[in-house]
Amino acid sequence: MSPQDWILKTFGLETMPVHIGHMMDRHQVYEIKGAILKVYTDMAYYKRAVGALRALEGTSDLWPKILFESPSHLAVYMTKLPGQVMDLLSHEDQTSLAYSLGQVHRQFHQCGGQANDLQVRSVYQAELTRNRRRAMRIIDDHSLFKQAFDEMTSLEGTLMTLDDLVLCHNDYSARNILVEGTHRICGVIDFELAFYNYRLADLAKTLFNLSLDHQESYIRGYLAQGDLDLSSPCLKYFLLAFGLEICSWAREKARPYYDHAYQTLEMILGGTYDTQIITSQGR
Repeated sequence: MSPQDWILKTFGLETMPVHIGHMMDRHQVYEIKGAILKVYTDMAYYKRAVGALRALEGTSDLWPKILFESPSHLAVYMTKLPGQVMDLLSHEDQTSLAYSLGQVHRQFHQCGGQANDLQVRSVYQAELTRNRRRAMRIIDDHSLFKQAFDEMTSLEGTLMTLDDLVLCHNDYSARNILVEGTHRICGVIDFELAFYNYRLADLAKTLFNLSLDHQESYIRGYLAQGDLDLSSPCLKYFLLAFGLEICSWAREKARPYYDHAYQTLEMILGGTYDTQIITSQGR
């Protein structure tokens, strides 16, 4: 049975519903009978989304709840959260929500539970391998990338000091945050990239997804619910790794994103970026 036939039969529909949300190669999204059906293109995406939603179950109304799932069709039917995506707001309105963005991200990390022993043992080597592989695609393209790669690999040993593994969203950005009006965050969506990893890795990815003038408020919001050492060289490692990852694919596919990552790498290597973030602590 095709995915389309399964949807029609399962929900008693005569015609296929219209795909909603941003177009992604990771999933198709449909609103059916007041809830959301997501059909994933890959078993890994399906397992990550289901695993994250199960881990978050019963902790907050900020995340969708699974109504039923179909592993054979890589489909999850879940509650629909209210609000619109934050990405649709003006830059000024997004600025006013940056502090709350940090608070909700901290709450997400607190609600996701703890990684098991097997996950803890596997994360370190997986992180090194993944980041080296992505960076190797572009280190010969520009001297900046070679410099960033050399600095990143010199910091690999610092990750051995980390034991703070949390459920990481890995795409915590304005396109996956729901807001009511312009003043309140009411939901987080899209969990197909979520897995247990170092907390600082998720923060680094989020910082890259934020405009530079939103980052200080976001960090202050995150730190409002507990201390975190942002002076650790591990944060610099993850920032370099994610910057190289973005530059490895975005030059042709998403040039503004590439330019933002390139600029941020220049700031990190020039010693100005870390200072901006670290000095936001305690303000």
